[in-house]
Amino acid sequence: MSIKRTMITLFFVLLAGISMAQTKTITGTVSDETGISLPGVSIIIVGTARGTITDIDGRYSILADPADQLQFRFVGMQTQTLTVGERTTINVVLRAEVTEMEQVVVVGYGVQKRESVVGSITQTTGE
Repeated sequence: MSIKRTMITLFFVLLAGISMAQTKTITGTVSDETGISLPGVSIIIVGTARGTITDIDGRYSILADPADQLQFRFVGMQTQTLTVGERTTINVVLRAEVTEMEQVVVVGYGVQKRESVVGSITQTTGE
């Protein structure tokens, strides 16, 4: 009975060691196309609630498995998703996202398209 118990314990210890060996610390920096570091970039592991953000110098650190995908998001930039693989350092360059905005009207209780507003509309300029 004692040999059986020892073998089962050894099996679970080895299993835990194997699963822990896959997770590793991924570090890197996130910058824009001009090389300026981006603080506050959200980095999440796709399909989980785990994530982190970059510090003031655009650096980050996160625990991930080789099969995990890291998604990098920042306001005004295109989202990038990269697979970790065997890398331990992943430096990312985010590109600016240029989008065209429709005419909108800001009202006291929300935002509506200009065509759907009934009433008086005043247009202002920056001057």
